[in-house]
Amino acid sequence: MPGTYWFAGSYIILLFIAPILNLVIENITQEQYRNILCFLTLIFVLIPTFIMPNIVDLGLSHSELGNSTVSIFIYLYLLIGYIRKYPSKFTNSIITNLLFLMLGLIVSGVFLGLGSIYWNDNQQIPVYVMNSLSSNSFFVVWISLGLILVFKNIPPFTSRIINVVAGGTFAVYLIHDNQFIRGILWGKVNNSQYQSSSNFLIHGLEISLLTLIICIVIELVRQIFFNRAFGIIEKKLGDLLDRKLGSKKDY
Repeated sequence: MPGTYWFAGSYIILLFIAPILNLVIENITQEQYRNILCFLTLIFVLIPTFIMPNIVDLGLSHSELGNSTVSIFIYLYLLIGYIRKYPSKFTNSIITNLLFLMLGLIVSGVFLGLGSIYWNDNQQIPVYVMNSLSSNSFFVVWISLGLILVFKNIPPFTSRIINVVAGGTFAVYLIHDNQFIRGILWGKVNNSQYQSSSNFLIHGLEISLLTLIICIVIELVRQIFFNRAFGIIEKKLGDLLDRKLGSKKDY
């Protein structure tokens, strides 16, 4: 159903836009590229995170700023494109990238921790906390960029466990964010009870990890049974077509 899986829908749109973005990347100067990224960071990341209409009335809504899941995907595509096209000592140093990532995690953790402690003291605190968890949040972009830089500089290796988990993550998204499963899942898991608790991050990690494991197990079971079933059906259809086509050739 359209609109059910925003990530998949936005990603498909990005695939169609990517050739145009690549042309832009290849035909602008580094200064122009940097200016574009600074402007997009301001309107897509900084303003939505720290300056909200109910706190500072700019007379602008997210839609008027052009803020959407597709626009964030385009912003991130351009950001990673800049790093790839203009590598530097910072982007090529795994130690620096680890420090950058750890600093982002610490700053985000302190921000969320303070927000949870003073959740009921100020009506604007919950708004800031929820904004900091959105996909275009300054903290989310910071940590995401840190993760990308760290893994970019890790020497290539192969891990069967990582491949299994990575191969099942899209299924995790499809299963747990399904419009039917979502109501059942969050009906059973009442995460609102942890919002004013200093341990809400721990509870959130526990729930996320458990959801990840259960959904990956479901996907592995699906692969074992359905792939085998489809393999049998495919073989039988292939044999049938071979016989039919072979008999026609003989004729």
